[in-house]
Amino acid sequence: MDATAAKPSAPKPTTAPTYCFYTLKLQEGADKPAITEAMKSYCTAAKASLGKLDGCYGMTESELVFFDVMDSPLAMDIHIGNCFPHYIKMLAGSKLCDFVNIVDPKNVAWWKESTAVWGAEKHIVSPPGSGGVSKSATASVLAENRSTASA
Repeated sequence: MDATAAKPSAPKPTTAPTYCFYTLKLQEGADKPAITEAMKSYCTAAKASLGKLDGCYGMTESELVFFDVMDSPLAMDIHIGNCFPHYIKMLAGSKLCDFVNIVDPKNVAWWKESTAVWGAEKHIVSPPGSGGVSKSATASVLAENRSTASA
């Protein structure tokens, strides 16, 4: 379901989804079991957020890694509302390092403003290069990936 179903007056999703990649670097002495639990809760909340087209999350010895695909800026607002309580628990022992977003050209300003407040060391908001991927092409790739993953 797209994010605008929750708020019919919101702008409709654009033709190009937003791709978000972000990492949190674990600090020395971080409480890894507590961060692992917070990350599990975060992932559950993120995947349930309206407007989320796909998401994948992982943890290494030194980093938390996140990939999200959203259908609109409203999806990001919903994602933040659902995930922030879990995110701040992860920040207790980590620091936001990378926040890279590939967005619809019409929404670059909104995404820059929205994502700059998180204070990532590396912060990029960019439209796709020439030949950007359409929402329908993305949906078919996501469907193919899901069917391959479940096979």
